[in-house]
Amino acid sequence: MPRSPYTPSVPESVSLLFYALATVLFLGALVAAWITGTAPVSPRKGRAKFLSYACVGLALIAFGTPTLLRQTTEPPLPFAGTIASVQQTGGKASHATLQVQLRNGCMLTLHSDRSSSFFRAGQAVEGQYTHSGGTLVFARFLAASGRQQGTFSNRILSVLPWGAVLLGALFFVAGWLLYRRDPLGANNAGKQS
Repeated sequence: MPRSPYTPSVPESVSLLFYALATVLFLGALVAAWITGTAPVSPRKGRAKFLSYACVGLALIAFGTPTLLRQTTEPPLPFAGTIASVQQTGGKASHATLQVQLRNGCMLTLHSDRSSSFFRAGQAVEGQYTHSGGTLVFARFLAASGRQQGTFSNRILSVLPWGAVLLGALFFVAGWLLYRRDPLGANNAGKQS
């Protein structure tokens, strides 16, 4: 039986499990960093230094994985309609909530972490959004004649989880290379006279 496009493929409990794991790993990184800072030069200090890097890397991977899984299993959904109402805030924390009257008569609520001059009532719009969060991914704003007036792109959302996973892998590999080069953690020791 095919899965409905509106059924989330990554259950919320799985996402929460990954976020809890990321939190535990970040706490583990703090403990390992404390041991690294207080322990004398020894194999224990070298292992703690590696564990601090590894825990940060694995935490970043665990943090990015649910969003990455959601993006790869839930493609953005298309929509077309007219913006019925807009709530925008400006400044550093600008965001917008759009109520879009779809062509079939239904209302769709979309969220954006950025504002746009094209977010105005009566504006014809078509684009894509994520079902799980109702986040606007891409939009084309159309004139009454059907000519494109402008676009809105929030493609950074698709890059962020990949960045978290790659940065996490980089932390892990860097920690391993540092540990292989300095298994006693001596390079943090102050100069002795």
